Amino acid sequence: MVEILNQLFLFWKIIGSTANDMVLKRYMDDWRNLLWQVELNGLLSPADRISSLNTLAVLSDRIYERYRKMPKPAYYILLNSIEQLLAERDVPTNFASMQIKVNIAGLRRQIEGLLLGLSLPKELSLALNEALKDIVQKINYTNQTQDILSGLVRWLQKNEVGLQSEIVLDQLISFNFNHPFVTDYIIGTYRTSMPDGEGMKEIVKKQCYLMDKERYVKYLGLYKKVGLCADFPPLFVQLISYFKLELKWLNQRMKQNRYTGHFLYEGSSPEMSNPKAKSTKKFQTRWPADKSDLVELAYALYIYMRKRGSKVTIAELANWLENTFRVSLSRYSHRFAEIKMRKLTRPSKFLDVLVTEFLIYVEEGDAYQAEMI
Repeated sequence: MVEILNQLFLFWKIIGSTANDMVLKRYMDDWRNLLWQVELNGLLSPADRISSLNTLAVLSDRIYERYRKMPKPAYYILLNSIEQLLAERDVPTNFASMQIKVNIAGLRRQIEGLLLGLSLPKELSLALNEALKDIVQKINYTNQTQDILSGLVRWLQKNEVGLQSEIVLDQLISFNFNHPFVTDYIIGTYRTSMPDGEGMKEIVKKQCYLMDKERYVKYLGLYKKVGLCADFPPLFVQLISYFKLELKWLNQRMKQNRYTGHFLYEGSSPEMSNPKAKSTKKFQTRWPADKSDLVELAYALYIYMRKRGSKVTIAELANWLENTFRVSLSRYSHRFAEIKMRKLTRPSKFLDVLVTEFLIYVEEGDAYQAEMI
């Protein structure tokens, strides 16, 4: 195989430098015979096939550089003959990328023409057109991109009469048309079509809506792994993340409504009989650390509030913290005197820990999620 590949490079050097048509024709025939041998050896020795194709890709890029400067028909024939063997490679050669780019530009014009004949919302047509424009200008050209656009053209040609926007969105998800412009439009559509209201009944309706959409989107994206834009997750994965985020927020709102006494079903229990009634349940939990830390917090709040015009007293703050955290802060003034006399640590030891842990929580994510109340 190595000898055959060396001969291909040698023949290319001769073909690229000769101007004699008879010599050119003879070497072109020999070139094709060598490619057939490469293909045959690849079938007989699968282990050497990948390395051989990679070598041919290098040769293709060299020929393409010459073809760009001097587009002779002979060079085009050589490139086409190599591409037939390189079609199965994941990374296209420069020549293949050029061909894909030309094809994608043509597919873009076809899609834009088909969209003009549809009664779609203006925002959807604009999102698709902007995505197509961006694809032609910036995206890395791959066979996958070309296949997705070709599939969309065929589908639009088959269904262009009476096509509704909801059906178009479903098809874009199934094609994994994961360009950010289209993703943003679809998420915006789901958000605006969600049921309105902030009460418990409305929250439950929103949850049902989102869970139904989540199941349906999972079904649409069941077999799609690679999308239109390789740098972005599959479209259905982005939509599922949106659904999960919305459902998480709705769960927090439901907890908040339950806490304040706004319940979905009336008459199911005495405390649920009046949906507008305030919950009589008081927030009460035990202080999890040393009492001196709570005293430190009380004085910090006292100083902060007094400097901003509050008339609160330290006794009132201490009493409030005692009732809230079910702890006795008797002799809090003596504890504060001890805090001021600390030698091994700063007087603000607890406040320093509070700030540090808060910053870690903000910067490194949510190891546990604070509930909204």
